[in-house]
Amino acid sequence: MNDKYTKVFEKYGLNFARMLGSKSTYREIHPDNLVVFNSRIYTKDYYDKQKDKDIRDFFKGQEKEIWYGDVDFNKDIYKFYKVAYAINEVLVITSEMGNKIMEIGTKSKDNWIGHIGKKGITLKDFRRKKK
Repeated sequence: MNDKYTKVFEKYGLNFARMLGSKSTYREIHPDNLVVFNSRIYTKDYYDKQKDKDIRDFFKGQEKEIWYGDVDFNKDIYKFYKVAYAINEVLVITSEMGNKIMEIGTKSKDNWIGHIGKKGITLKDFRRKKK
C-alpha cells in the first residue's frame, strides 16, 4: 500500500479496506448492481508484470495493491475514473484472488475507457435505466 495512492482514493470517498456490510443483505437490497466484495486494485503496469505470479499469491499481492475493499460499481464507477485520472494510471480491479474484473484507464486524457473482460464499457453502461 502506497500513501500517495491512499490519499487520492480517500479524497474520492474510497477508504482503504472499505466494507459495504453483510454480503447477502447488500446483494438483496441492490440486486441489479455489479458488486465485488474484497476487491483489490493494482496499477496496470504492475498487474501485467505480476498477473501470474505475486498477484495470485494473496499475501505477496497485498504488498503491491494500491487499494482494497468492497466495490459497488454502480455507485463507485465515477470515483474510480476520477482516481485513475488523478494518479494518471490505468487501474486494474481484481477479485480477492487476483482475477481481473475490470480495467479503468485512458488512451489519452480526453478519452476515458474501461473494460470488463474484452468488452469495452463507458460510464453510461452503469447508469440505471428508469422504469
